[in-house]
Amino acid sequence: GQSDLNVKLVVPRYVERGSSATFRCTHNVQPEILFKVTWLKVDKGKFFEFINGRNPPFRNSTIEGAEIDWDHSNEQQVTLKDVQFDLSGQFYCEVSTDTPIFTKASADVLMSVFLPQPGPPTIKFRKRTPFAVGEKLFALCNTTRGRPAPHVTWLINGKKVHEFPHFLSHHHEGHGHHGSLYNNPFGSLANYHDVGEFHEVHQRNYDSNKKKLEQKKQQQMEMKKHRLRVWRVY
Repeated sequence: GQSDLNVKLVVPRYVERGSSATFRCTHNVQPEILFKVTWLKVDKGKFFEFINGRNPPFRNSTIEGAEIDWDHSNEQQVTLKDVQFDLSGQFYCEVSTDTPIFTKASADVLMSVFLPQPGPPTIKFRKRTPFAVGEKLFALCNTTRGRPAPHVTWLINGKKVHEFPHFLSHHHEGHGHHGSLYNNPFGSLANYHDVGEFHEVHQRNYDSNKKKLEQKKQQQMEMKKHRLRVWRVY
């Protein structure tokens, strides 16, 4: 019966730009009553269709962001090649019977086209090491092109100090300035973060005795200033 008709679209969730994506429409319609199978993109309409008994049995429409791979498309699936960012969106398929006449659609399925980073990020410092204890450290994280924008996490000696999720709404052109978040997925300078404005990075391998002496000296200076203020008041 019609209530027993199951239709499902199987699509990869993520597809790399320039590669291929296969959209499989699975159903339980018997071949003798199958009329047609249609593949559609939400808000764009159909882009591929199989009509049983027609010659030729396949019809296609232009779709933004890809081309149909005819060698890997049939009554069960359609393969799109050389996918681009415009192809990202929601898709579904419809199956129609002729006895009785009935059409059922699958649920919408989301597919996104991404661009992986071709190389690891690099870090540059404003000045050469070593740094003095208590000095601020200014670092530039330079990522390669990628989409979605890279998610940047700063770590010092393996410990996370700050995390910057991608901000697709904060795209810029050109160079950054201190305190700005640069996350341009189409530029070489994708992330620019002024770490010094958030953290004072201390040298990790200093001598513990030296640290204690410096702290004691600082305390003595604070006490001296306090006594001087008290003397002036009275």
